[in-house]
Amino acid sequence: MNVRETAESAINAREIAESESFDKLVQDEFGDEAKPENLLMGDDILINHVGLAKPPLMGYRYALYLLKDDDIKNKKVLNIASGTGYESVILARKGANVFAFDISESSVRVANERSKINGLSKQITTEVMSVYQLGYAGNSFDYVYGNACLHHFELEKGLMEIKRVLKTGGKAVFCEPLGSSELFKKIRNLVPVRKNIVSPFERQLNYGDLEVIGKIFKTVILREFGLFNRLDRLIKNKWILSLFAKLDNILLNKFTFLRKYARSVVIEAVK
Repeated sequence: MNVRETAESAINAREIAESESFDKLVQDEFGDEAKPENLLMGDDILINHVGLAKPPLMGYRYALYLLKDDDIKNKKVLNIASGTGYESVILARKGANVFAFDISESSVRVANERSKINGLSKQITTEVMSVYQLGYAGNSFDYVYGNACLHHFELEKGLMEIKRVLKTGGKAVFCEPLGSSELFKKIRNLVPVRKNIVSPFERQLNYGDLEVIGKIFKTVILREFGLFNRLDRLIKNKWILSLFAKLDNILLNKFTFLRKYARSVVIEAVK
């Protein structure tokens, strides 16, 4: 087996392990059959994502905000590693024609049920697929969206395939965990709360990874989020967390040196 074959074999093994991890996660959350009430997404959810006049101060909400309702209406949007379809529904409610995929069969099953229950089956198509072998023609999509997915991929290989299916001038938006501070990594490991780790292969991105993205796409814009709001695993008061989000926004905009301590980064990339 040559070097290339060895690398491909490692990626395949990694994808199998990740799909099994996510299948288990979905099974733990939804069981053998998801209840309709757990999949229905009403106005109480959509009000935080659709028709927003001002940019939100939470990373993944800001990423969705960048795909403006008027811009993506009737456009083809690829939702990569779409999970159980939560954000696919939001994108469809914003008017997009959504093509979604995930490596996890259980996730896709629940995502399909979610689109039906929310009356969006005609706007959302979800398939089991690998990011490294997308079954779409080149230059197919106006926009690409992904939340907390790149840090699971073999980054350059996955991004090149995403770029292939994105139209020239098209925009890709990602929200990813950021881990550029060794100090915060050590503190994170000491805090006695459950960490949101699904797979042993996932990792937080760093600025070296962001440079890789910059080499692949024509234009890349970054915006970091989260300093004090890391405490949301210990503090559950929404009013306090809202104040933290506002404070974080002020500090990260005014003091650029603090950005390496941020919790997450939103990546806006144009082909």
